[in-house]
Amino acid sequence: MLNSYGGLTSTTEDYLNYLHNKNFIKSKYLNQKQVLSIFDKIGVFRLKGYVKEIKHLKEKKIDDLLIIYFFDRYFSKVIFDLTSRIESKLKSVLITECYSRSNNHFFYLLEKNHKWKNYKIDFSTINNWKINTNIKNSLEAYSHYILFYLQNYDFKSNKKRYLGSDNLIDIDDLTYNYPPFKYLIESATLGSVISFIKSLKLKKYRYC
Repeated sequence: MLNSYGGLTSTTEDYLNYLHNKNFIKSKYLNQKQVLSIFDKIGVFRLKGYVKEIKHLKEKKIDDLLIIYFFDRYFSKVIFDLTSRIESKLKSVLITECYSRSNNHFFYLLEKNHKWKNYKIDFSTINNWKINTNIKNSLEAYSHYILFYLQNYDFKSNKKRYLGSDNLIDIDDLTYNYPPFKYLIESATLGSVISFIKSLKLKKYRYC
């Protein structure tokens, strides 16, 4: 397989030979063909990052290089799973806590319910709710109810019903169809969830 780096083109076999010339000990468990097959799947560009971590060791092994790579992949999957669980738990707790204190689905837009002045919902989260969005082919996990809400509800009527003339946070209701809080949070980024936790005033009966 050919790989191009900085205008230079080489094969994975060339790179493996280069490592051997740099005193990397051949694999004790795999033959040359097997190592090359793995290198092809990983890619030389990605391998270079792992090579950098051990190239200064007195004894450098191809086996160690592969162990570090596969451990990193495994560890990344574990971390991703843990962060996904944490994110789901945070969302669940935040929604439950807020709705135990308010029956107003749009309380999060009221300025008085925030500790932070000039609070603004992050773009990645609110961009899901653009009035003219079309997410039928989106991979977004919550696209089914986002699309339903956008097609059947409008923020103009909800604003009049739930928010009245109270001061609001920084919003753009000409561009976005702000949804009920629970829908917004289900599709929100982790950063947005954390910012709501930090900014919202969660005192009992605080919300209107």
